[in-house]
Amino acid sequence: MNGAVAHLTVAVEKVDSLACGGVDQLVEKIPALKEATPELVKNTKETVASYFTSATSFLASFSLAQVALKIVDTGLEVVEQVITMAGGSEKNIITNGIRTLHTTANTIRIEGNKKAGTEKAKKIEEASIIGAIVEVSGLSELLAMLGLKVTETVTVYEDEHARVEVETEDDAEPVVVDTN
Repeated sequence: MNGAVAHLTVAVEKVDSLACGGVDQLVEKIPALKEATPELVKNTKETVASYFTSATSFLASFSLAQVALKIVDTGLEVVEQVITMAGGSEKNIITNGIRTLHTTANTIRIEGNKKAGTEKAKKIEEASIIGAIVEVSGLSELLAMLGLKVTETVTVYEDEHARVEVETEDDAEPVVVDTN
């Protein structure tokens, strides 16, 4: 029995020395492991958050993601308005959650737009949802090749006999569109 215990003791000491040596080598190659555990956890969280933010901004810079975020932003805005009109409390956990989600989605969309920095991204940001979809799908280029131009108009006057619209892009003179 003493022989088995001695043999087992030698084996355990060998594993222990290998493990200690491995840990020493690991700490030598990764100096951050020398920090206290709370500090290491804090630094790791900050690093992961930074990488996550960068990755999110990168993904949000794509045109299709911009349109999707624009749709989500508009949808959450509508939900907030419905809750407000239904008499929802400002302190309601659901209202706060939706507001936080809306703010986050809006921030991601804006950061993605800045990261893209292209003329197309600018057009998507300034357009309505339908205009953004037209821009991403390539319909605007197709229509331009056919000699047609997609512009937004704003109604500045309307009564039972006429409606006056102004093109927002060119700041053109008012044009009477519908006279009866």
